[in-house]
Amino acid sequence: MTRRPTDLEGVRRALRGLTRGDLLIIAERAAELVPKVKLKALLGGFVQIEAVAKARSGPESVLDEARKFHAAGMGRPYFEEFDIKSKNFMEQSNGTQAFIAEFGRLAGKCVRAAQTEPRPSG
Repeated sequence: MTRRPTDLEGVRRALRGLTRGDLLIIAERAAELVPKVKLKALLGGFVQIEAVAKARSGPESVLDEARKFHAAGMGRPYFEEFDIKSKNFMEQSNGTQAFIAEFGRLAGKCVRAAQTEPRPSG
């Protein structure tokens, strides 16, 4: 059995102070770390696990994921217009936060793949 943080309430308070982008990154990390049999317990009520599982045909290569992300970034799925004022000039749109979270996830995956893949001889 895994041990829980000593101060779970402190962790909850810290999470409440994070940005949406940071929470997206944490949610993606949690989804990758949790065994598939417990994924429904983690995401149930928020994500329809069965529908998502049926939509995937199989694992993509890192290169395929990078190409897909590039195509999406060149399109408009991450673009979200919002009025910038003196009070919110440091804020990011939900689309920007989603782009940063996905970029961070993909960059981390690329680094891990580079560390584990055999280097070509030559």
